[in-house]
Amino acid sequence: MLVCRDWEKLVWYQLQGINCTNMPPTFLSALSGHRPASLKALQVMKTAEDRQVVPLAHSLVLCAPSLTHLDLSGCNRLTDKGFQAIASLASVTYLNLAFCEDITDKAIMALSPLGASLTTLDLSLCKQISDSALSILASSFLSLRTLCLFFCARLTDLGLLYLSPLPSLLHLDLTFCREVTDKGIIHLTSLTSLTRLDLFFCRNVSDRGVKVLSRLSSLTQVHLHSHSITDRLVLSLSLSRHKNSFISLSLARKHTHTYAEGWGIWPESPHCGRFISMVAK
Repeated sequence: MLVCRDWEKLVWYQLQGINCTNMPPTFLSALSGHRPASLKALQVMKTAEDRQVVPLAHSLVLCAPSLTHLDLSGCNRLTDKGFQAIASLASVTYLNLAFCEDITDKAIMALSPLGASLTTLDLSLCKQISDSALSILASSFLSLRTLCLFFCARLTDLGLLYLSPLPSLLHLDLTFCREVTDKGIIHLTSLTSLTRLDLFFCRNVSDRGVKVLSRLSSLTQVHLHSHSITDRLVLSLSLSRHKNSFISLSLARKHTHTYAEGWGIWPESPHCGRFISMVAK
């Protein structure tokens, strides 16, 4: 059968929902035979296990040298062993491991060979990840620009201290990292390239911690939870922001529009470019 070469390139650009559980042995040989050099993105189905991902990774090393985006989100059957094989995919720059609940700090260590190329890492709801994993990231993943740690419940201020040397980090998501306190936020002031910081539901972060964010001249997006943040602090922070920046606030249900208006962060304010979100909780 003859296939148009342009059509074949389009097909191999992105594969979604690869079912490793029912993957026949012939699939890997077919993959190698086609040598889809243009394959850029791969999403693996959530039922994948180590025994399927390991041979898949080995085949991708040989036949997909241009693979940059790998989505393993929800693959909660994967363990540290599976990630040893993933680490051989040296071209990957984007790695989504959200909801991979069984991985530990050992998996991050196993992924260290990707440190030179990886720019985006999503560890959302990887609940066994601890501060030690962040120490590994800071020493080996110096190209990271986006790091999502949403609901990594074991992370503490010590972990943020480990992150402080990352020179290229632009976006850090600490949503629901409830063990993080003001002390940890102070450690982030060394992240001079940081442009966005998410602190939703970090209820141990107060005015004292948020105030130091004004030292970060590149920071243009700040997302806060208001239970421990006062209106005076938010107004102070807005005064130091650029006109193209915004502050997003999650308000307690008891707060009213009148209360919010006292924060002085509105589109017509000369001190803050735009205020994009205020959600009652």
